[in-house]
Amino acid sequence: MNFQVPKGLVGNNEAEAMKSNICVTKGVPLITKAYQEQFGDDFTMFLRSRAEEIVSGGRMVLTIRGSTEAEDGMWDFQLLGMALMDMVAEGLIAEEKFRKFYIPIHAPTIKM
Repeated sequence: MNFQVPKGLVGNNEAEAMKSNICVTKGVPLITKAYQEQFGDDFTMFLRSRAEEIVSGGRMVLTIRGSTEAEDGMWDFQLLGMALMDMVAEGLIAEEKFRKFYIPIHAPTIKM
């Protein structure tokens, strides 16, 4: 499987402005929509790949991170991002390294 950054985000000024976050946590429509679409593509590819591997009559259990509210699914990553930003402010992590660090994750919700 070849997971990738959603189309339209690489080199996009709006996406680049989000570099103060380590993941998409708040509603930036361009970024949220791009990750929703990429999640759909990646998850479909994942299920098709597993369908080829599973034996006849076999079962698969999936655990999917998600939430009923748009913001709830990412609270732990928000905390991690704030801790890393504090470490940058204290000089423990170079700001350049922090700005390059990103977790490409989408936690689907009922609303998104």
